[in-house]
Amino acid sequence: MPFDQSLNHEVVTMVTNGHRLYRPKKATPALYDIMQLCWNNRPEERPSFSELCLRLSDVLEEDVLPLT
Repeated sequence: MPFDQSLNHEVVTMVTNGHRLYRPKKATPALYDIMQLCWNNRPEERPSFSELCLRLSDVLEEDVLPLT
C-alpha cells in the first residue's frame, strides 16, 4: 500500500495536486524517470507500451556490467 497512511479521498486529492510516490530504494534514477512519465496527468503524454518497452530495455542494458 503505497499511501497506507492516507484515506482514498486524500490520495485522490494528493495525486490530483501532483504528488507522486518517492523513488523506491532499488529503483535507479533512470527507472524512476520512466515511472514518472507513466504518471503523467495527460494520458496522451504517457509513453505507449512499445515506447515503454524500449525505454526499459535501454535502462536494463545500461545496468548490466560489461564483460571483460
